[in-house]
Amino acid sequence: MIIISILILLLCFFFIITAWRIHKKSTNSPKWYIIAASITGVIWLLTVDILFPNSGRESVSYKDIQNTGGKYKALAEAKEYMKQATVEGVIAPGDIERMAARITEYANNKYEPENKDILLTLAESIAADDYEQVKQLYQELDGKPILEQYLARSVQFEAKGNQITDPFPLNYGMVAIDATHAGNGSFQVNLTNENGESARIFDKTGEYSGKSFAHIPTNAQFTLDVISDGAWTLHTTQKIPEDTLRAPAKTKGKGDNVVFVYIKSGTTTFTFKHKGDSHFTAYINKTVGLDSNTKLIDETGTYSGSTSLNITTDGVYAIAVQADGAWSVDIR
Repeated sequence: MIIISILILLLCFFFIITAWRIHKKSTNSPKWYIIAASITGVIWLLTVDILFPNSGRESVSYKDIQNTGGKYKALAEAKEYMKQATVEGVIAPGDIERMAARITEYANNKYEPENKDILLTLAESIAADDYEQVKQLYQELDGKPILEQYLARSVQFEAKGNQITDPFPLNYGMVAIDATHAGNGSFQVNLTNENGESARIFDKTGEYSGKSFAHIPTNAQFTLDVISDGAWTLHTTQKIPEDTLRAPAKTKGKGDNVVFVYIKSGTTTFTFKHKGDSHFTAYINKTVGLDSNTKLIDETGTYSGSTSLNITTDGVYAIAVQADGAWSVDIR
């Protein structure tokens, strides 16, 4: 359309120039170039009106421009809904109604008609408190799967002596647990799901400060069962830290810790060094997608050596190190 319009405009200019030349050669001739210019203007206006019938007929306000991000605002509402559903386990009816109403408003945005149907369905799914349907529609709109671990919040517990914490939700993937203990005796921590299945996370004696992780096979409610003779704290998180390493990479630490590193698929070599007297072990697990931890090393005392592992998929992996001294790892 634009090309045709330009060609017509050039033809009109040619007509004007030709008429002007005729007029210059004959002083007695009428002013053809004036007539030609008038005809050209009419032709041009008709051309614009035919090719661009809506040109200049509708003004776009600042509010209209602000509302063109309806899809992304709806995604933000849906993510907030999923976050509340996974963290709190229940959402207040008033909050659900407000979320659904806002998404319905975004669906009726005249500048995004292609998303209207799916946004209306999303609003209906939230109004019905249908978590799985909301998650499916979110992924369809966003074009990529949502990692539910990013919806989970961090939870912290602080107490003294033997305790079983209140239940809290964990999503499929992994959880990192940071612990401190100020007692003199045994310090044991088990992570137990709603079916009574448990995994030992910490088994230490005396004062302690360190970190470990556990694989979470499915979304569920969990408790932390603590045996202790002193004050303790436990901090759980399923969030991937911002300072995640990217292989090839080197890092070092002291005592028990968890290192997050992005590793591409292929054969990866892990070179460990340890200066200590007790056990030195390291496990690896993908933050999402693996069913069990893989042991990288299991040594005692001072150690220096390498091991290789076939990484089947790209992703962020968690390496849990258990040591009583300084250590380092080189990942290549």
